[in-house]
This record gives sequence, structure tokens and C-alpha cells, in this order.
Amino acid sequence: MNQTVMPRTGVDYDSYVLSDISDPQLPDYKVYLFVNAFDLTEQQRVTIRYRVRRAGKTAVWVLAPGYYRGDSGSVDNVADLTGIKLRESYPVAEGDYARIFSVVDPESLGSTKDGWSNVYFPEPPTSAQLREAFRDA
Repeated sequence: MNQTVMPRTGVDYDSYVLSDISDPQLPDYKVYLFVNAFDLTEQQRVTIRYRVRRAGKTAVWVLAPGYYRGDSGSVDNVADLTGIKLRESYPVAEGDYARIFSVVDPESLGSTKDGWSNVYFPEPPTSAQLREAFRDA
């Protein structure tokens, strides 16, 4: 996504790997984009919550962030991390998206009562979709 989608969003951005989220030297950003955050350690979950669940912050989530917790994969793990309740379905036997995620509770998107925001993409977003999410942040 960094080489194809992000440069076309029209925003300045920094790229980090997921393990950098716990680095105390990581700058404090207004928007955090989580693209491949399927399998997180407990420490990463705690740190992500700390970084994004604050007033004025926006978390942009793609696919199923935090789906795996150890050996367990579940949309409940996603909800625990993001606050977004998802449903998973298996409409096709194989392919790029053998598992499809959809939002069950649309009110879990947008601004929260604590002043931070959630944006969710059930599949990799386009540059235009990200540009809009960043503009609204």
C-alpha cells in the first residue's frame, strides 16, 4: 500500500512497521493507519489503545485488525481492540478474500464519546478513500 496507494493520497506520511508502535521514540500522530495488523501481541494491543484512544486521534483500520490473539482468531478480538463490531462470512471457497468482514454496528464508526475516531475499510482502500478519511480526521 505504501508504494502504490499512499503517494496518491496527497498527504505527507511516515511509514513504520507494526513493531515500532511500542517504540517511545515514535512521534505522536493525529492519524494512525493499520493495514496488516491481524496478529498482535498483548503489548501491541495496549500500546495501540494508548496511542489512538485519545481525543483528536483517528485510527484507520483495514480488514481485521487484531483478529488473532495467540491461537484464537475472532471478530471479538477485533472489537476489543477497535471498538468496532464485525461479522465474518465465507462467501467463496478460496481466493484473495475468502473471508469477508462487515460492520455490525455502524455507530461504532466515526467519533467516540472519548473524542477519538474510528474509520474502517473491509478491504484495501483506494487512494481516494484514504484521502477522504485523512481529510475528515
